[in-house]
Amino acid sequence: MVGHRSSRIGDLHNRRVLNYAGPIIWNDDATYFYYFAAVSILDQDQVWGCASCGPGYESAWMTHYYAKGVHYSWPTPYDQGDITLGAVTHVRLYTGGKAQIKRQNLFCINAWADEYFKAPYYGWWLTQSQSVDKVSLTVLGKHPGSDGNVWVVLPDNSEQDITVHAPKQHYNAWASPTKYEFSISANGVPLDPSMVVPGADFCVGQFISFSLSGPPDGMATDFQWSFGGHYFNDQRDSVFGETYPTCSIDYFVNPSLLTSNETMAWWVSGGPDANTPATYDASVNFTLNFHNGQAPITLSEDGLFHMYRPTATISPVTGTVNLEFLSSGTFLMFGDSFNDIPGIKFLYTITYPPNFSGSTEWVQVVLSSEGSMQDIWGTNHVAIQTGSAPFLDIIDPYGTFDAAGNPNDSPGQGIGTAIMKVDTSDSFEMTMMFDPPEGGMRVPLRAVDWSWNGSATNSGTGWGWGGTGSAGADFDTEIYSQWNAIFSEYPNWNPPLP
Repeated sequence: MVGHRSSRIGDLHNRRVLNYAGPIIWNDDATYFYYFAAVSILDQDQVWGCASCGPGYESAWMTHYYAKGVHYSWPTPYDQGDITLGAVTHVRLYTGGKAQIKRQNLFCINAWADEYFKAPYYGWWLTQSQSVDKVSLTVLGKHPGSDGNVWVVLPDNSEQDITVHAPKQHYNAWASPTKYEFSISANGVPLDPSMVVPGADFCVGQFISFSLSGPPDGMATDFQWSFGGHYFNDQRDSVFGETYPTCSIDYFVNPSLLTSNETMAWWVSGGPDANTPATYDASVNFTLNFHNGQAPITLSEDGLFHMYRPTATISPVTGTVNLEFLSSGTFLMFGDSFNDIPGIKFLYTITYPPNFSGSTEWVQVVLSSEGSMQDIWGTNHVAIQTGSAPFLDIIDPYGTFDAAGNPNDSPGQGIGTAIMKVDTSDSFEMTMMFDPPEGGMRVPLRAVDWSWNGSATNSGTGWGWGGTGSAGADFDTEIYSQWNAIFSEYPNWNPPLP
């Protein structure tokens, strides 16, 4: 920041005019400054001497910030003379910053003024002064508080007149500016509102801590954070009175966690592919409350960051419905256990973003399940699950894989010896999850909806069966799997099976 002070000082008694213009330069944090003061209006020395010490002299130096209608006379024989004085000073503040960015920053302008009185002797020897009440001053059209501070929000790359005006005829004054630059940090990286800085690269599922720096201690309140993209910052059990894993976890945005100087979140959305990140904005509004009685000011700060997301594919491969006679019983199933062919297998690929790694997990939920049996006495029995759909398919994360690491499933229905007919159908959703390596939250990437149905009838001379299985195309998802209960492989039957 560079300020400029200009003065025009007139001394009508000596018929001369002194013009002064000089730079006032602050260092980067605007804490310290210096300026060139105008010399004595008389622009001459006061001479004195004595018989014992010999002649000598010294000068009286004055800084006249403002004077209007000032006329002093000294009629005594030792101090004779008249002074008529006029002085005007203008001080300009250059706020600094980038011209292209319409950014505003907080400034504290500390102002003071000292009123001058007539000196007891001709010239300015032993001139007395006293402080002017600070609340009576004016800077930038505002009155300071009792501490002399004027808090204002000023745009970058602008010129501001911070001349101090006092309700006095003759005074010295000054205004000292302090600039407060605000910044949002993400995991310790200061963000920029106009560009993504090096280091502001993150991945879905990663815990990201945001904080605001810059406000004066104890002044900032009423924080309100907002973010671009699809994110969460809290979790709870999805069913009242139940706990995970009996029910799923509900991830959500908790507004109460977005109202302090620091907050945390993780993202499920990101760029369109593993090598191309999304650019998101972090923003916080806040209020500054001033201890000197000045009205509060509401401000905002922004910062940009990158969010990467792995690229994945799922290719489901379906088998056939079979009736299998095993030593443990008879089963209507989707798959071929004799040839080690599952009902469905999920081939997949995943590409991690540069400089990020992780692992995959899988979650399968049962969207619907229907089953019925007819016994040898003609009674129909209906399968009843405990709770309501959707159901977690036994365990989270999913645990059945082939030797290559591909998840697979072979659902089926056991048939008792007193059963003559069975019908069953199930629908599922299988979701691939990305789990970041160093702390964070797993996030959904892709999913496949699939189903199967089968029926078998004992005609008395033998069994006949049929059925199909199918899977839709995989799709991108940012939605966590939800379930209300755990699916039971051994449901209740109404009425009970014989």
